[in-house]
Amino acid sequence: MSRTAITLCPSTDPSYSDAVMVGSTIYIAGQTGKNPATGKLVSAEFSQQTHQVWKNIGSILRQVGADYSHLVSISAYLLRPTDHDLYVEIRNSYVLPSRVATTTVMPRSLLDHTSTLAEPEPWIKVVAVAELDPVRAL
Repeated sequence: MSRTAITLCPSTDPSYSDAVMVGSTIYIAGQTGKNPATGKLVSAEFSQQTHQVWKNIGSILRQVGADYSHLVSISAYLLRPTDHDLYVEIRNSYVLPSRVATTTVMPRSLLDHTSTLAEPEPWIKVVAVAELDPVRAL
């Protein structure tokens, strides 16, 4: 099967793709709240970062003629447990949760993490898998 790299914007790093399509399956790499045009986080706020994550995923899907309904698996990594309910609310505004296998992870090693960077902290990362030819419901 052929592999096709998918990127949100041209990159000078040939070792990175935002997604890879193998056959009719799209494997979406961890997306954060970065604006692809600037490479910077859109905001220090969790909700704005989360909406940007979903905009990035939507852009990747559109490049291969898909949309959010083609997602079959979503894994979200949250830095703060307190953001879980808001994440679910925002995620559900983009995808129908009963049609997607979802996992939310709050890595123990990150729970007490404090940013030492001068720029905002990425509070979320989402990895997803989509299928262009989804299996029909039984």
